[in-house]
Amino acid sequence: MAAVTMTDADWQDYLNKTPRAIRAASLLTDQWQSVLVDNPLFISMISVADLVYANRLAVNEVQPNVEWPLDTYAHRQQFRRHYARYLTPDSNTWLKRED
Repeated sequence: MAAVTMTDADWQDYLNKTPRAIRAASLLTDQWQSVLVDNPLFISMISVADLVYANRLAVNEVQPNVEWPLDTYAHRQQFRRHYARYLTPDSNTWLKRED
């Protein structure tokens, strides 16, 4: 996995509930559809940045009561299947990596 240390920008985004933080929180709580409802004319895709930031929030236990199962290859493949239509090509590649 990528670095899991929260940066100052990560904390600022989380505390200010920026779109970046809202997107990550929606992934952690399996509510990506809430992001889609905000703009029904545009399908919001899950980027690598979304995945990395959500991972930081989960690993550092910033977002309470969530399990972020991307620590193994099998978990990442399950996540890929669940969100397949919303993943960018780069996100798909990022999830296929073998750590």
